[in-house]
Formats: sequence, structure tokens, C-alpha cells
Amino acid sequence: MHKAFVNAVMLSTLCCGSLPSVAIAAPMGQAVPPAPASAAAVPTLTAEQWRADLRFMAAELERRHANVFHAVSRQAFTAAVADLDARIPSLQRNEIIVGMMRIAAMVGDGHTRVDPRKDRKMAFPLAAAQTLSV
Repeated sequence: MHKAFVNAVMLSTLCCGSLPSVAIAAPMGQAVPPAPASAAAVPTLTAEQWRADLRFMAAELERRHANVFHAVSRQAFTAAVADLDARIPSLQRNEIIVGMMRIAAMVGDGHTRVDPRKDRKMAFPLAAAQTLSV
């Protein structure tokens, strides 16, 4: 079963609130070395792999969260998971990610979320990030 995406982006109850680290460490005026080619490689997931990630996310939220159904009913949560699961084959990567974000947001607290910034495909290139840091 493939869990690469969910393991990379889930925070809070699933990853104890870990935050992404910033890789820009060059002094002002010096070039930031480019990221290794292997760091830019992001796997392309099949519909079945996305579905496995969705099932994993839903199961782990239920298993690890102290009270996952305090703001949403089990029926509404399960229906949202089933709806996204059914639509995955026709959705693009970004649409699946947003669907997973919406499901995590249904929990209704400030620390349970899917954070797309953990997805390497959405990262700023280091050169652009250096330009932005003043």
C-alpha cells in the first residue's frame, strides 16, 4: 500500500505538529547551491495509490485523534471520504490534495490539517526563494 503523499503532508495528530525546515542558509549576496536532482523527483501516483492514501489518512485520523468526531458526525466524515474516493480517478493531483485538506478540516480544530507545503512538487525553487528573502 502506498502512503508517500499522506506521510509527507499530514501534520498534527499524525505527525505531532512537525514543521517544514527551511533550506536557505547562504549568506547575503552568495548563491544558494541548487537542490540535488533526486530531491526534485516527485512520484506520480496512480488512482489506486491516491485511494490508499485517502483510506490511510481517514483511518489514522480516527485512530489517533482524541475526538475526531467532535465537530462532524461520523456519517458526514465517511460520506466525504467516500465521495472523494469515487472522484479520484477523474481528478488532478491538486484537486485530490484539496479534497484531502477539506476532509481534514472537517475535524474542526486548529491543529489537524493536510499541509501541501510538505509536498515537494509545490515547493519554490531555491533560487526564487533566495530572491524573495531580503
